[in-house]
Amino acid sequence: VDVGANIGFVSLVMARQVGRDGRVIAFEPSHWAFERLSANLALNDMPHVTLVESGLSDAEGVSPAADVTVGYRLDGRIVTRRQEVRFTTLDGYLADNPVQRLDFIKCDTDGFEPQVMTGAEQTLRRFAPALHIELYQGMPTDRRETAAQLLAFLEGFGYGFHAEGTLERFDGAAAVLAAFPPGVRAANVVAFAGAGALSSA
Repeated sequence: VDVGANIGFVSLVMARQVGRDGRVIAFEPSHWAFERLSANLALNDMPHVTLVESGLSDAEGVSPAADVTVGYRLDGRIVTRRQEVRFTTLDGYLADNPVQRLDFIKCDTDGFEPQVMTGAEQTLRRFAPALHIELYQGMPTDRRETAAQLLAFLEGFGYGFHAEGTLERFDGAAAVLAAFPPGVRAANVVAFAGAGALSSA
């Protein structure tokens, strides 16, 4: 599952990894990004990718119209487009669209990761998928406590945390936060549950 698929780079990599016998479900709420996600999938022979024009959160609903960033300009200028955003939960989506197994979730939602995981509680309990999650820090509206709450929530499901790239294991949530000092705009962490966790030895 690709949560915050944007224009589809990670979705395509995931689709190539799982092959035709696997499946990727890609969620993207931005109309601008979803148009490009759809176009990129059309340019590639990836029928095993399911696109969902929706964000994930802890409840279903539609947000009031807001300015959503469109594109990433080299000159640094921010361009936005006003739109409503539709939300569902991963638990709700999978109740309507059942799967037999779920091995991996990538979640990059610019600060909505706690809500996404809360809305996936049943999914985490049933499948215990590996996770690749962004810990969004360093922006004026971010709070370090939010990342700590997310990590504590996942620890409650038996998840252990590992460094992106090296997969070196962190000794608990506090060690994860200590590795990403204030001022870091965004940092990713990998998490495995239970017997799937990797030893630090």
